[in-house]
Amino acid sequence: MGRKHIALVTLALLFAGPLFACELEPTAAERGETAVADGRLGDATAELGEAIDENPNEGDPYIQRGDVLVQRGEPDKAILDYAQYVRINPEDAKGYLKRGDAYLMLKEYDKAILDLDQAVKLDSKLVRAYTLRAEAFIAVDRPEQAISDLDRATTLTSTTAEVYALRAKAYLILDSTQQALKDVNEALRLDPQSALAYAARAAIYARTGNDTRSQEDFTKALDLGYNRTTLQEEIASAKNMN
Repeated sequence: MGRKHIALVTLALLFAGPLFACELEPTAAERGETAVADGRLGDATAELGEAIDENPNEGDPYIQRGDVLVQRGEPDKAILDYAQYVRINPEDAKGYLKRGDAYLMLKEYDKAILDLDQAVKLDSKLVRAYTLRAEAFIAVDRPEQAISDLDRATTLTSTTAEVYALRAKAYLILDSTQQALKDVNEALRLDPQSALAYAARAAIYARTGNDTRSQEDFTKALDLGYNRTTLQEEIASAKNMN
């Protein structure tokens, strides 16, 4: 290869280098995804915000930023992003599912149920929608509908401890303590570290007057991360059932 040829190749590579670098520069959305993976939630929020500014009619950055906001403990702000995703993708159950979950976190149960109704309408096999809607039904004292949703969930996937624990809570509202205890024990067989199951059983024992066992499960549920105030309210409610 002659010197002239080598010089031309070198010159071409020098000019091509910046082009290649530009092509490899990650997008704001990609930087946001990387920040999420690294646990840098503040950076993720900013990068995904930039991605939204660049492409305001692209749905994915909205739902990704919504998920980050939920992780940051800001479900109220996440709802706004999920609403934008629903606007852009009204036939996708995912947006309604995410927004319904966020409403559930805020204890806005009626709004949660409406969104989860729509999620199930769009995707009748969306197991998570049934379990979340059951949780909302339990919160508004509609145990029969909760049980129906949880029964449906069991037909769609391998039954989880969460399903059995939630169904136990629904049966407790109906004062079916034996069925509730059966379900919650099955939940603990499936997952011996289920805080939800221990909390449910603490309430069941409180209802049946077994205060010693109730206190044991109360302590175990707290050790596993269950909220103390929530559990105290659930036990008080169980004791005062008509």
